[in-house]
Amino acid sequence: MKNLQKNNFTIVELLVVIAIITVLCSLLLPAFSSGLNRAKLNTCRNNLHSIGIGINLYANENELFIPNIMVNMEKSSIPLLRLPNSEVVALGRLLKGYIESAHTFGCPDSPGFRENDVAAAWSRTPMVWSGYLYRSQAAGYQAILTEQDNLHKALVIDFACIKSSGNITPHQLQMSNLLFSDAHVESRINSPEPFELYTARAERHGEMIPDCTLIWQNADNYAE
Repeated sequence: MKNLQKNNFTIVELLVVIAIITVLCSLLLPAFSSGLNRAKLNTCRNNLHSIGIGINLYANENELFIPNIMVNMEKSSIPLLRLPNSEVVALGRLLKGYIESAHTFGCPDSPGFRENDVAAAWSRTPMVWSGYLYRSQAAGYQAILTEQDNLHKALVIDFACIKSSGNITPHQLQMSNLLFSDAHVESRINSPEPFELYTARAERHGEMIPDCTLIWQNADNYAE
């Protein structure tokens, strides 16, 4: 009888321990998830900072001009790094001696555009997209990096886009990182609502790169 009571008490203890562990897990899991998200956001920031340094190095060796996208596309925004004909364009030009690895052009918290995805595409496929949207000379950004008008304007941003063929959702569209001409990066709250903050929308089926003027204007107005 004594042994039976002892066994029953041990089972109760075990159930209590399991209950405590369950409660602790429920409390710690959100904190762990939040910490993981912050780590990805910080890695994304670091990648953008490296891109900013690359842009400055490029400009210093090219009469202070920022990398151009391609002929007749100077005033467009694009996350493209390389075309199907293997022509290196836009930020892809920074790989030529200014940034060592294609990994830098991927955001660890952007499905389909993570660091390894971009690096794998660079080594295997003719067309390569970045996890970041490059402004070039769109929405009033000047071709000369050091122009006074560029001082408080974002030049590169997380590429977030709502489109019919599948949304691009860095940081779950809750946050966005913005790179400025002096290579500093700011993390700001984003919204899944197109053009409310830093999320674009492709208006036509199959449209890969929408008009992002409003996104850049939102970034510029924030600094005013």
